[in-house]
Amino acid sequence: MRDDDPEVVRIVAIGLEQLDQGQSPDLEELCGPDAGLRATVAEALGLAPQVARLQQEALSTDHWLGAVLQDRYRLTERIGIGAMGLVYRGRDEQLGRDVAVKLLRTDLISGNTAAERFEREAEVLASIEHRSVVTVHDRGRSEHGEMFLVMELLRGVGFDRILAAAETE
Repeated sequence: MRDDDPEVVRIVAIGLEQLDQGQSPDLEELCGPDAGLRATVAEALGLAPQVARLQQEALSTDHWLGAVLQDRYRLTERIGIGAMGLVYRGRDEQLGRDVAVKLLRTDLISGNTAAERFEREAEVLASIEHRSVVTVHDRGRSEHGEMFLVMELLRGVGFDRILAAAETE
């Protein structure tokens, strides 16, 4: 979902009007059943406390789970979401190893900017060899054209959990 989509712009404008009038925008009423749209509108309206919940809701019906990319990488579990992509635990069925697969979020693509940035990320990561930098094994596109990176799967606690724990202290 692009934030310059005319429908998103229209809904955000209505939400801003409601905020100006001291009302709390009803995202379900404004956006209907589309959880991804609700997350985009909430973020645009600055409704930060709702964004994390809405992102989880939008991803709860994840069509990528179980998908196989390039007849090789089976996505088994969503392990993260970031500004540019969704990250999954996957299985490289040719080499028999677990991997991390990062898919570019198609709702962020605005022109070629996000795709170019994603390509640069792949090239830069692949050129660096350091124990503190994840190793890139492969990159490609899904059958529908979504870009992805295949990287080593690191074990440990996610940065989002570390931040959440630090905030509660």
